[in-house]
Amino acid sequence: VKHNDESIYYTLDFAAEQSSLRKKKAANPSASLIIRDDNLMLLHQKKLLLQELKIQGRIKLQGKKEEQEQLLSILSDFLNR
Repeated sequence: VKHNDESIYYTLDFAAEQSSLRKKKAANPSASLIIRDDNLMLLHQKKLLLQELKIQGRIKLQGKKEEQEQLLSILSDFLNR
């Protein structure tokens, strides 16, 4: 996340029984997702589809394929609520 030209990093941990979201000082992700705020809002408002953004290259994923798919699954579940 960028805020006032400062990078802020978060980590999602699903390894423990209770999943958690924590702030970190440095980036060292096993997978990352990059999306512009306006595209994220359009996804949330259901004006765009996740697959559509992926095909158009407006959402970027990095990391191992398995972690990328897990991250997309989490985002998809969140958007479908």
